[in-house]
Amino acid sequence: MENKEIKFEELKKSFEASLRLIEENLAEKLSQENQIENFKNDMNKIKNHIEDTEKNLRDLEYLIKTK
Repeated sequence: MENKEIKFEELKKSFEASLRLIEENLAEKLSQENQIENFKNDMNKIKNHIEDTEKNLRDLEYLIKTK
């Protein structure tokens, strides 16, 4: 192989390695963002459940007081 061909192959391998690294980093970031979004959704569900429980307790208190 000529020197230029060797250099081209080295650059090609380096470029491919860089692309793989970028892909891995993007996949990791997307996974982290998905986990954060799932956590936010879970927290909203918990908040809604707590609010429903508070309402039910107020209703129960009212029923107890009126009997």
